[in-house]
Order: sequence, then structure tokens, then C-alpha cells
Amino acid sequence: MEFKVNHEKELNRFILVAGDGERVGRMSYMVGDDGIMTIDHTKVSLDLRGTGAGKHLIVAAVEHARGMGYRLNATCPYAKKMLEKHRKDFSDVLGPVLTEESEPEPGNEF
Repeated sequence: MEFKVNHEKELNRFILVAGDGERVGRMSYMVGDDGIMTIDHTKVSLDLRGTGAGKHLIVAAVEHARGMGYRLNATCPYAKKMLEKHRKDFSDVLGPVLTEESEPEPGNEF
């Protein structure tokens, strides 16, 4: 399946559009005065989960961050997982939270 990503800058979000024009996913973000772009929510249609469709949104966010000179972080678990998984490819835009290996806080180990 082919996808296109539209950037709705005024709403701070990316929309994933299938080849037939249907909106099948979205990602929202915020940008702080410090130049940190934080992905706070990512969602794709249930039938597309696990297919890699969401990665199109991640790539769009990374390209936007590069173009604007932002550093990228994520509070969205999916986005954080994908950015960490592809750390090598995205290292030039990763913000401080994602560039440091995080240790569990005392008492929060599982």
C-alpha cells in the first residue's frame, strides 16, 4: 500500500493518507521556545498497526525537524520506540532525552 504524508503546520500535525485518499493515521507535536520538537501522539488505523505504516509519520517528523533545525524528542511511546530503534539514522536530530541512555529511576525497576 502506498502512503502520502501531509503536514498541517498550523495544527502541528502530520496526516497519513492512503493511496485512495483516506486518512489512516496522524501524529501531533509541539515545539518549545528551546527548539525542541516533541512528538506527543501517534495513531494509525487498527488494520495498519504492525505494518510499518506509522514509520512514514516518523520519517516526516524527522525531515521536518532537520529542515527547521529542531531537536526531536517524544513522549508518545510509539514514536520514542521508533526513534530509539533507528537512533543511528536519526542521531543528527535527536534531542537530549533520546541521546542519553536512560537509567530506570530508583524504585521503578520491573
